[in-house]
Amino acid sequence: GLLIKDEYIEFDEITAPGAGAANKLRLYSKDVSGVTMLAFVDAVGAETLLIKTLSGTAAASADLTLTTAYQDIASATLTLTRAGQWLITASVLLKDNSGVAEARDMFAQLVLGGVAQTPVLQNTVATIWEGTTASGQWVKTVALNDVAKLQAKKGGGTQATIAVATSTWISAVWLSA
Repeated sequence: GLLIKDEYIEFDEITAPGAGAANKLRLYSKDVSGVTMLAFVDAVGAETLLIKTLSGTAAASADLTLTTAYQDIASATLTLTRAGQWLITASVLLKDNSGVAEARDMFAQLVLGGVAQTPVLQNTVATIWEGTTASGQWVKTVALNDVAKLQAKKGGGTQATIAVATSTWISAVWLSA
């Protein structure tokens, strides 16, 4: 059933209802892998999970040893499940992992729908074991199910440099159609 109070609306989990009348949607809650999620069905019967439509965050799953060519950062990827304008935020911890002093530039970039975006994030590591965070935000208009992902590289040098998984992530919030 549905319970409407002054402070909240409470839904019981149900299976997706059928399509509503033209220009209508049906809002309900459903079980998704043991978690109660808010969803809706539109007039043609297409189901959409509301929270996955409006935002998302993905953390890197493994450190990435940088080369001089851009590489994908494992799991720092989001599928943007709604067409329109999104605010995309990212942070990448870039770190010397060699124990040898060698100044080098490190770069991170957002790739959206297969295309590298500007600005590219850049920082310089100059001392042994130093880490530096490169963070940025982009407001981008995307197509339905465009993929946003992070990539990183170093600008040169022979010493080991990594993107640290525990402090590297991407998030996106849908702003408007």
